[in-house]
Amino acid sequence: MTKQVRDWNKDMKLSAELHAIGSPLELEEIAIYWMNQYAAEKERADKAEYEKRMLIQTMLKGDRIIAELQEDLQAAEAREKKLRETLEFIKGITTKAPAFSDSAYAHFEACETLSSLYPKEEEGK
Repeated sequence: MTKQVRDWNKDMKLSAELHAIGSPLELEEIAIYWMNQYAAEKERADKAEYEKRMLIQTMLKGDRIIAELQEDLQAAEAREKKLRETLEFIKGITTKAPAFSDSAYAHFEACETLSSLYPKEEEGK
């Protein structure tokens, strides 16, 4: 079998000529060469297709992770806003009317806010 690079058009012409005179050895060599070329190209195409699928899966997974992180960020920002509002409320009560009942109410409000922001099931994490 030859190791030379073959020209498909020339091989088709040669195949027709060889077939006419009945030289099966050269036809076999041509056929083997092109079957090997086909096998190599199919392997390359299969590998490229696999890599494409893996890239798409990775991109989709990345998109899902980004969406989850955005949801987590929004939830954290909402908790931060509620906590800031509660702290401002407590600060307002304790500076304007430092009576014991107001301080107790401020403490109760702070505990309620913290409980709603960080429920018991999340404390174990």
